Amino acid sequence: MTVKGLGHSAEELYLSSIKVKWGLNLPLQKARAKKACTASLICKKIIDQVEADPKIPLRAIQDHFQKTYQVGISMDKVFRAKDMARKHVTGDYTKQFELLRDYALELQATNPDTTVKIDVCPNGNPASPTRQFRRIYVCLGPLKKGFKACLRDLVGLDGAFMKGPFPGQVLTAVGLDSNNGIYPLAYAIVESENTASWKWFLENLGDDLELGSNSNYTFISDRQKGLQIAVDQLFPNAEHRYCIRHIHDNMRKKWGQTEYRDHLWRCASATTIPEFEHLMKEFSEYDKEACQWLKQIPPVHWARSHFSGRAVSDVLISNMCEVFNGKIEKGRDKPVISCLEFIREYLMKRICNVMKAMKKAKGPLTPTATDILDARKKVLHNILLGGMGQTSIKSLQHCKINMWWMLGTKPVLAESGN
Repeated sequence: MTVKGLGHSAEELYLSSIKVKWGLNLPLQKARAKKACTASLICKKIIDQVEADPKIPLRAIQDHFQKTYQVGISMDKVFRAKDMARKHVTGDYTKQFELLRDYALELQATNPDTTVKIDVCPNGNPASPTRQFRRIYVCLGPLKKGFKACLRDLVGLDGAFMKGPFPGQVLTAVGLDSNNGIYPLAYAIVESENTASWKWFLENLGDDLELGSNSNYTFISDRQKGLQIAVDQLFPNAEHRYCIRHIHDNMRKKWGQTEYRDHLWRCASATTIPEFEHLMKEFSEYDKEACQWLKQIPPVHWARSHFSGRAVSDVLISNMCEVFNGKIEKGRDKPVISCLEFIREYLMKRICNVMKAMKKAKGPLTPTATDILDARKKVLHNILLGGMGQTSIKSLQHCKINMWWMLGTKPVLAESGN
């Protein structure tokens, strides 16, 4: 039987009693509020809890001390103790900005051919020993080398918010590897998502990939704020695709029925211009206003039938960026160096996992390309037998080479690890 007592003094331990229903006096031991129970002591006790669950509620910590040590502590003291424990686990947010230059030098020293660039705000006093941080860009050397060897001229661009006390954005450039998996290439922490920050990021990315102003690379994005202008200014000949899923997100604000989504995807997935025009006509007959809204977006940005084919990929969505952002979500609430290290460690682990998977692969193609090719071979075999009798494929190797080009999957040897 649990009975709550009256208030207690902050200086002494005493027993209080209350009268219950049957007239009995039951002594209850009250929680002790000891002056020695400081925020520093609480911090030492909860470091492991904060490390395991950084989002542990303050009330849970307070209840834990109440039940375990019979000590009553204020919510303000719990807040200060948790903040001290968080700083001990992840590092101080402000202090890590002072160590950025040392971190950049160490990263370049231990990872050959790595690019790290730090941009600071202009300072009117050149004699001042400090500068205000604005941006940092990182492109790891091994990832840069592997991406160039893959020879798939397709890069997804995206941004995500930082979650710590300092505002900012994480900008990312993600490609596709030979197994159609994500291939993170470069990342940066900037002050906000605007034309200036995207232009700075793309200039650095262009230097790493040796892209000139006449480059015909293919970029795919969600039409982020300022990104379109930056791409047009730096790479006027590049193909810029818009993620069809985000186009649909804008469409369903006014036309939310599934029929509109189906019409949009059919138009975007059409592989020839006559087929595209026929499907757009059907869409116009279904809803002329919605079709006119869609026509305002040039089809070269979102319709497969109008893609140039230079990227050897027919992707319509920027899913590679969404996947990568999901992987680094837990790192975006950490201090700047801890966030950068979280991303780098994930990339290292991913490379190891990909290499292990590729070592198990059999044949000249990657596992995904092999599965797709086998499925297409069965379909082609049935068509040939059904339409022309006993017909055989003269050269299986020739069939494989043409098939990977059509599907956008390259015949890379399994041991390459890309």
